[in-house]
Amino acid sequence: MEDAEDRERLMSVYVRMRQQSVLSFCDLIEKHPHFNYRLNILQSVMPRLASGDTIERKRVTDLVVYLLGHYDQGLLEFKVDILKELNNVVKTKNHQNMEPNLLDCLVLHTIIVDEDKAKAIAESATRSKDLHERMNKLRRKGKLKEYKEIKLEMLNEVK
Repeated sequence: MEDAEDRERLMSVYVRMRQQSVLSFCDLIEKHPHFNYRLNILQSVMPRLASGDTIERKRVTDLVVYLLGHYDQGLLEFKVDILKELNNVVKTKNHQNMEPNLLDCLVLHTIIVDEDKAKAIAESATRSKDLHERMNKLRRKGKLKEYKEIKLEMLNEVK
């Protein structure tokens, strides 16, 4: 009898400690999203989205929604990492317990965010900016022939 009570007590302590650690990790990422080990922490809490524990599931869901809705431009890569982890959780875990808005969010962001296209657009924008700066320098110096060549190159880049 006593052995069963001890096991039950230990199990309840374990559950409370697990909940507290998940809540603490979520608080850390939410308050300091630029934290060095944010991806490691994210990978440890994301599987809790499919958890049977409603407290953990709700807190991690709130964290994901908050981070994806955050407007900090420095978090764009982290948002892609969040979506990748969310995708992994959906693929590997039973997602019947997951909040439906997260699944909608994943579908919406999958449509909007395509990594290869985003990188190509960023590279193209950088190249266009460089060409524009070179054109301005040549125009100021009066080198019109080279200016026209770079202008044609820039037009081709924009196309």
